[in-house]
Amino acid sequence: MSLRAQEYQKFWRGFITYMKKHYPKYSQRSPSKNDRQIVPPDWFGGYIRIAAGISRPKENRMQVDVTLNNSKSRELTKEWYRRLLAEREQIEKELGLRKLDWKERKDDPESHIVVYAYAPPEEKYWDEQFAWLAETIDKFHKVFEPRIKALPAAL
Repeated sequence: MSLRAQEYQKFWRGFITYMKKHYPKYSQRSPSKNDRQIVPPDWFGGYIRIAAGISRPKENRMQVDVTLNNSKSRELTKEWYRRLLAEREQIEKELGLRKLDWKERKDDPESHIVVYAYAPPEEKYWDEQFAWLAETIDKFHKVFEPRIKALPAAL
């Protein structure tokens, strides 16, 4: 395993430990070897999910995102995105975040709704990063879950 993959696993092990202690209602997957850690539950068979991300060393930022990606139905994924986008103002108000990045990929089914924060790479800052990621993930689940469950399963 590469040094970078080992570092990611170490970070995600710490994050999972933090989540288990402070947000035990969320099930956890094994620590990721890359820059994203999905935090279940997933919806529509995993076509919609919320994940934490960490970009190091070049960007030094962390993120929480909703990923919409039904590879079997580009049209359905785009419909999901459009319905959520129609509620953008209310979603951002409920989250208490005004800097959501709404990323629709025009040429493929995948779209994202993302919030970013600065994340210094030094391990001494990891506890603060775990707290921000966990709190933001919890907010995302609370705000998006009822909307996602109301989305159509098919067109």
